[in-house]
Amino acid sequence: MAELVKNQHDVTRWTKGLSRNRAMQEFFRHTLGAYIKKKYKYKFLPYQSKEKAFLLLINHTHNCDPFFATLIFPDYIRYVATEQWTEGPAGKLFTFLLNPIPRKKGASADETVENIELNLKLGISVAMFPEGVVSINGQSGYFSPRTGELVKQCTGGLITCRIDGGYLCDPVWAKYPRRGTTEGRAVREYTREELDRMSVDEINAAIAKDLYVNAYEEQRKNLKRYRGKALAEGLENALFICPKCHRVGTMQSDKSDYFCTCGYKVTLGDTGFFTGEDAFFDNVLDWDLWQREYIKEQIPVWKKDNKRPITADDMGSGKGINLFETTGRKRNFLMNNALVRLYCDRLELVGGEKTERFMLSEINRMGSHRSTGLLFTCGVMYYKASSKCEWPVFKYVALWRFLTGRQYL
Repeated sequence: MAELVKNQHDVTRWTKGLSRNRAMQEFFRHTLGAYIKKKYKYKFLPYQSKEKAFLLLINHTHNCDPFFATLIFPDYIRYVATEQWTEGPAGKLFTFLLNPIPRKKGASADETVENIELNLKLGISVAMFPEGVVSINGQSGYFSPRTGELVKQCTGGLITCRIDGGYLCDPVWAKYPRRGTTEGRAVREYTREELDRMSVDEINAAIAKDLYVNAYEEQRKNLKRYRGKALAEGLENALFICPKCHRVGTMQSDKSDYFCTCGYKVTLGDTGFFTGEDAFFDNVLDWDLWQREYIKEQIPVWKKDNKRPITADDMGSGKGINLFETTGRKRNFLMNNALVRLYCDRLELVGGEKTERFMLSEINRMGSHRSTGLLFTCGVMYYKASSKCEWPVFKYVALWRFLTGRQYL
C-alpha cells in the first residue's frame, strides 16, 4: 500500500502543472530565445522528433546549452538540472514554472535515473548532459557508462544533440564572456527498435561519437575570433600547474596575461590560443592534458608526505569560503572564512580554531558548481564549501579523482 501511494505521488509530481511547464518553456523559447540568438550569434537547424517521447543527450561546453538545445526542438522537454537551480526563493519559482528533474552534484544519481525513467514512461521527453559538468578545456569529457544502461532500459527513443562554439564563446572558467558564434543541431535520432538491437557498449560508443567536440581542433580548421575583455582572467580555475616550475596553485591571471611566480608567462588571444616566447602549449586543452599526466606521475611522490598540503586556498575575511552540511532538506552551517587544504590523504577546512577533516577514501563523490562551490558526499552526509567569489574549485575535484584512482573528468 505504501509503495502504491509513493508511486502515485511520484506520478503526480511530474504531471501536475505540466500544461504550465509546457507554456512557460514555449514562452521562454520565443522571448529569451530571441535574446540568446542575438547575443551568441546562435545558428541552429530545427528538428522534429519521430518518437513521441525521447531522451535527449547534449554535449556540455556552455552554461546556456539548455537554451541552445531548446530552440532546436519544438516540443516540450523536461531538463535534468543541478539541484542548485532549485534552491532558495528563485529556485522554488524556477521549479514551479518548469519543474526540472533535480540532480545533486557530488551525490548518488539513483533517484535522478528513476525520475528520468518515470517521465519517459509518462510520455514526457527528458534532456540531460551525460558529462554532468561544463567542459573545462574545450574537449568532450568523461561520461558514466551507466548512461548506456539508462538508454537501454528506458522507453522511447534517443536523440543526440551537439552544440559547437559554446566553449570559446564563454569558457566555464572565464571571468567574462566573449563575442562569437555558436551553432546547434540534432546529430542523430535512434528509435526504440534500433536501441533494442544495440548493446550497452554500442550505445555508449554511439553517444561518445555523436557528442564529441574539440574546440581547438575546430578552430584550426576554421579560425574564428572571440573578442572580449580580460581574456585570461579566471584561468586559475582550469590550469593550476605551471609547466615550467611544476608548482601547484602558483599561476595568476591579469587581463589577457597568464603567468607564474617563477616568471613563466603567456598571453591568451581572441582566437583562443596562447602566444609567448617560451609557451609550452598554445591552447588550454593541451596544457590540461599535460597537467593530468603530471599529476599521475606526482601521486607516488605526494603520497610519501601527508603532512605537507598539495594545494591550499584562503579567500580572506568577508568573502571567504563557507562550509555547510546537508541532511535531506535540512542544511547546517559549520564554518565561515575557511582555509581549504588538500593533502594526499585528506581534505581539511579550517575556520578559526575549528577544523573539519575528511579522509579522501571516505569521500564517495565530489563535484563543482560553477567556480564558487565544492560539493562532496562523505558517508551519508552531503557537504558544500562555497564562496560568493570565484575560487579554483575544479582543482580539488581533479586532484581528488586522481588521488583516489578514479576516472578523470
